[in-house]
Amino acid sequence: MDKEKALKVWEFLENNHLAVLATVSEENTPQASLVYYVTEEDFHLYIVTAKDSRKFKNISKNNKVSLVIGQEKAAQVLQIEGEAKVVEDSSKKTFISGKYLEIANESNPKSLNWPPVLKLSSTEGFVFIEIGIISFKFSDFSGRQSLIIEGTAQDWN
Repeated sequence: MDKEKALKVWEFLENNHLAVLATVSEENTPQASLVYYVTEEDFHLYIVTAKDSRKFKNISKNNKVSLVIGQEKAAQVLQIEGEAKVVEDSSKKTFISGKYLEIANESNPKSLNWPPVLKLSSTEGFVFIEIGIISFKFSDFSGRQSLIIEGTAQDWN
């Protein structure tokens, strides 16, 4: 993939923060959750969720996930297939927390509702999840001609 296309996908990913995360339950049924995410330049996404959430329970049993990030007005969508894992490194957790707060201050500095994970009650605490992208498909229908960019994790290098 050329650098111009990679940059277009990266900008879309970096400029959005809301996605639908799909996981598979222990009963092998699909479950989807609306999640806020942050990014890192290595094209990994990070979410924070309660340890007693369905998504975390599902990821603990099957780490294969998919995400959809869309924009109605710009007619753009990014579909991602990836693998999720728990973040254990404390410096990485600090980085993720900082990104969440940075985005919260940019989007609405007076909001007490962002990140919304802070409004969840959890008896077991929270967990940081890293999602590594295995493959993706970016569709941009905002211009005169539609643009479809598909790739894998190796394309980011």
